[in-house]
Amino acid sequence: MTTPATVSAREIAAQIRLGRRSAAALVDGYLDRIEATNGAISHDGGPDDINAWVRVYSERAQRHAREIDSRTVHPGGGWLAGVPLGIKDVISIDNAPATASSRRIPVRDTAPPAEVWRRLASAGAIPLGHTHTHEFAAGPTTDQCANPWDRTRSAGGSSGGSAAAVAAGMIPAALGTDTAGSIRLPAALCGITGFKPTLGSVPGTGVIPLGRSFDHVGPLALTAADCALIFDVCAGAADPGPIGKRDRTPRPLAGTVIALIGRPSPEGLHPDVADGLQRTADALRDLGATVTELDPPQPAPDVLTELTALLMTDIWRFHSSLRPHPAAYQADVAATVTQAATLAMPDDEYAAAQSRRSRVAAAWDAWFTGNRVDAILEPTCPIPAPVRGRRGDAHPERYRLLEFTSWWNYTGNPVVALPSGIGGTSRLPVSASLIGRRRGDRDVLQLAVDLQEVLPPTPLEL
Repeated sequence: MTTPATVSAREIAAQIRLGRRSAAALVDGYLDRIEATNGAISHDGGPDDINAWVRVYSERAQRHAREIDSRTVHPGGGWLAGVPLGIKDVISIDNAPATASSRRIPVRDTAPPAEVWRRLASAGAIPLGHTHTHEFAAGPTTDQCANPWDRTRSAGGSSGGSAAAVAAGMIPAALGTDTAGSIRLPAALCGITGFKPTLGSVPGTGVIPLGRSFDHVGPLALTAADCALIFDVCAGAADPGPIGKRDRTPRPLAGTVIALIGRPSPEGLHPDVADGLQRTADALRDLGATVTELDPPQPAPDVLTELTALLMTDIWRFHSSLRPHPAAYQADVAATVTQAATLAMPDDEYAAAQSRRSRVAAAWDAWFTGNRVDAILEPTCPIPAPVRGRRGDAHPERYRLLEFTSWWNYTGNPVVALPSGIGGTSRLPVSASLIGRRRGDRDVLQLAVDLQEVLPPTPLEL
């Protein structure tokens, strides 16, 4: 495991199913990697520590791995046989409930596992541990974690621990959640691939919510091919065969239409991000796709205002049941919960706002169909990883980080965030996103797999 960041989850599972690899040896190798690279495990995080993990389940993972190795042949259902995963600390697993990286929720011995974990476990996945999140997934930075590319920089959030663990090669893949960008932002800042599925395609049962009507559960991995396999298992696909390179060459995307919709960043794109977006567009053209500029549906809604009103209502509906007290939360989350109590809408206003949201999503469906668009291309984040803040503080770049991502939580469209190179100025990863039609998850993942044949991620060597 000299270059663990390059190990493919689907290759691991295939080799273990055939008895060509030891799950126990693999788990031991990743545990050694965590020991060597993670640093101390804590709620607040040290300046020199990546601190991707809240809890590591060494004995449990080793026991599961030995059980898998004891089977000489794995049935067809073991699509993730022996694959160690990091699980964001809002997703409960068997006998290891989530705590949302919060001191407010005590660690208990038993709790029902999330449905998505039941599916992963049934496919043979091994839980290596729970990864850090911005407390209660209520922020885009996870500042108790460091970015493995530069430990003075943010890993992004709220699935920051999952992204940092994958980028540092401590795990081949991880599970996260995304309410306004929380899978895609850390994937972008840490130089890996993240997938936000169509809203509702992966069950949220057993997941600690931020905003129930916006939360998406999805995978983070080095490549889109691994994300596709894990998504299929999470979504309950009967035959989650891995997506591969298309047979049509050398221009497999001939006839594919990719749209640029020109949504501006108020402060402009960082030059490294703009360069990465251009690289991605050029690579798509080289594969035969038509990349064209189109206007979005009209009239364009004030998505941020609508999303904020709905999300604050969702947040308050959950946190009011916890009988919140500001001292029980880190400072920035306490401010969010207090704001949610003030902004929460009455039921009739909430229902009307959700109806407006449904109409906007339907307008985008019609736009995709009417323009024969296969995917939209835009930046994932307007800047590379900003300087890391301090846990509990409101990060000065927090709203800027969400400029592009939150729109697609409002509409529910599937989005793949893909590495688009290393910035020539920042020397940090940059990212572009492909946004697909609602319920076109595998189609947009296939585009991402094809794209990564010519624009692959850059693994980090630690």
